[in-house]
Amino acid sequence: MAHIFPEKPLTKTDGEKELINFLKDILDDSWYLFYEPLIENRQPDILLYSEMFGTVIIEVKDFRANTIKSILPNKWEIEVDNRIVSIQSPYLQAQSYCYKLIEILEKDSLFSSSLNGRIKFPVIPVCYFSNISTAELNQLDIKRFIPSENIL
Repeated sequence: MAHIFPEKPLTKTDGEKELINFLKDILDDSWYLFYEPLIENRQPDILLYSEMFGTVIIEVKDFRANTIKSILPNKWEIEVDNRIVSIQSPYLQAQSYCYKLIEILEKDSLFSSSLNGRIKFPVIPVCYFSNISTAELNQLDIKRFIPSENIL
């Protein structure tokens, strides 16, 4: 079972709670799951770390397929309380957390190699859409903007 920090996170959404419960059951004790870790004033939903596999930063979205009104590479329009709201692409949001974490870790010799100061392990952005089925993801053509290997 994965180690979780905090031990009993007070999640903000059902999707976050669902994913944390799923991950803690399927991942072994070599994994560390951090709920809303602070990365220089930014808080990704979930950060997973394994010494063997690296780091995965997961952006959780509880959207329903019918609330997504438009998808562009940089921004999405979603319906919230009968209003259309523009938000940053969830994938770009996850990527920005990854870039910030990499920037921080590359400054520390513990995490970086002597070759160009690059970190020694991968940091991968992932999106999890808790209320959208695979068929709906295909119908919305989300994979045009988010690589399929970066969607849970």
